[in-house]
Amino acid sequence: MKFSFANSNFLALPERGIIWTEERAILFSDLHLGKVSHFRKNGIAVPMAAADQNLIKIQEILEKYSFEEFIILGDLFHSDLNEEWNLFIDLTLKYKHIKWTLIRGNHDRMPAYLLKEAGIQTFYKQERRGIEMIHEPDENSTKPSISGHIHPAVLLEGKGKQRERLACLFVGENQILLPAFGSFTGAKVIETNPNDKVYVFAGSKVIEV
Repeated sequence: MKFSFANSNFLALPERGIIWTEERAILFSDLHLGKVSHFRKNGIAVPMAAADQNLIKIQEILEKYSFEEFIILGDLFHSDLNEEWNLFIDLTLKYKHIKWTLIRGNHDRMPAYLLKEAGIQTFYKQERRGIEMIHEPDENSTKPSISGHIHPAVLLEGKGKQRERLACLFVGENQILLPAFGSFTGAKVIETNPNDKVYVFAGSKVIEV
């Protein structure tokens, strides 16, 4: 699903990310790798398959799409170092031809030297083509921005009064909100205006609602 924002062109992906055409970059937010292992370590019963699925999904993306840079808009890793981090680093080292960029989020407490060793460049925010990339939306900024953190969702109602909350990609006049990539994350229903664009994900499709 193609859309334009702040004089740039983007492609919304069913994997809950976007491709920035002019930058030849793919963007995701809130991967929260390591969250499953963190919960299991603290006695919360979560299937380990949820962690494996996130890493499998990343590798499938690396093989499926053509891009030069993988940009993570914050919360790459959820908590303390564990095996999921090592598996992710195996991917970054395998795909050395890809430029890896992290815009640090509130969960990104990983020491800088580990990120550097993994070939990941880091920023707290970065501006390109007049668009600011930042993890948490800045309500005081007037610049067009792409961010995550919110884990946006919309509430859809069916004819039979069924209600379902679905993760979404939000495109406003001055802001793009990326959904959470991680499969074991919550979501917050957001308010939208008539001129906003909202996309939800249905299997291999992206649908505007």
